[in-house]
Amino acid sequence: MHDEPRYAMTMDESGPYQPYQPYPSGPFATVATPSQSTRDNAPLNSPFALGLARILPPLSALLLLVAVRLPWAALRIAYGDVLFDAQFSGMDGILRVGSLDSRSGLLGVVLFLLWDVAPVCGLFLTLALSIRRRISWLLLSVYGVWLLLVTALSLLSLRGVLTASGYIECDANCTGVTRAIEWGAWVAFAALVFGWLALALLIRYRARIERGPSATVARYSALHRAGAAVLTLGVTLWALGLYAVPWATSGCAGLHFSLNHFVRGTCSGMDGYDMLSATLSGDGQLAWALFEAVTVIGLFIAIAVWLPSLTRATWIIAAGWSLLVALMVVMGLHGIQVTMAHPPHFTYDEGPWELSYGTSICALGIVVGVIGTALLARDELRRSR
Repeated sequence: MHDEPRYAMTMDESGPYQPYQPYPSGPFATVATPSQSTRDNAPLNSPFALGLARILPPLSALLLLVAVRLPWAALRIAYGDVLFDAQFSGMDGILRVGSLDSRSGLLGVVLFLLWDVAPVCGLFLTLALSIRRRISWLLLSVYGVWLLLVTALSLLSLRGVLTASGYIECDANCTGVTRAIEWGAWVAFAALVFGWLALALLIRYRARIERGPSATVARYSALHRAGAAVLTLGVTLWALGLYAVPWATSGCAGLHFSLNHFVRGTCSGMDGYDMLSATLSGDGQLAWALFEAVTVIGLFIAIAVWLPSLTRATWIIAAGWSLLVALMVVMGLHGIQVTMAHPPHFTYDEGPWELSYGTSICALGIVVGVIGTALLARDELRRSR
């Protein structure tokens, strides 16, 4: 009596007829078919998509923070050959909307404060999103509400700049009025597009990262604590040199402390904000936007390096911040040269303007911060091996 072929042992004549398939065979054979979760994970679970989900939120908030201080619209009124030009920033647009109705003065103040504070808070919020290992629905909801708020404020501001009148009214004698959208409005539009795209990616990113195993949080090493302490010291020194110590003085020597440009007898001083404004041809709005950005990022870094679950994005943000503030110091040095070439006059018997200690303290803070960032990066690379 001969043995039956092995595949005959698996035949079930009670079920529907199925054609014989030589591969695979046997009772333990399985046919791999892609599941729904596998198909869902494949397209967007790429390093590029996940990187965009981390990078786009702070990038959009930073662009918006700068955009609100840039010109959004330009108005030209012609009286024959005489032209009167005016530019309106995003902040001017909100002020214009608030002044349309004299009975809504309080509403105008609220809108102005929101438009001034919302981009700053949004930058801090998006930096927190970028370093989180796991993103909660609460944090995503707050980010979505912030996006709705700044989108509504942007539309109101755009309406304001497109209806604002210049300091010269166009009466019956004017020969033409032209209005054009300036590049600040396009920067704000790009920031909003990046923000909404980032929200969509974050929702998809969160749905995938929550399926994976939770990350084990290791205790901070001595190298990490040293790097965090050095980086915090660098941020503190930088803030001291930027805000509290003048960058250029006239009629006095030595170390002085002031939160703004000052005049004390024959001694005058100007801070980093004045020097950066001089570099930007007196554009104090853009200089203030840059100051807000680097201050928020520096404060965030000084807090984040001491929190648990430190990610690689934290010290990458710290490295980017170091490059940005170094660029601002270089721009400030150029502003000092401009100030020396065209000195302002605060007193009658004012002496020549000279370089002060503010730049040196800022530069020292940047160098110390870079050392702290390098220590954190070395600890991250050591743990990832």
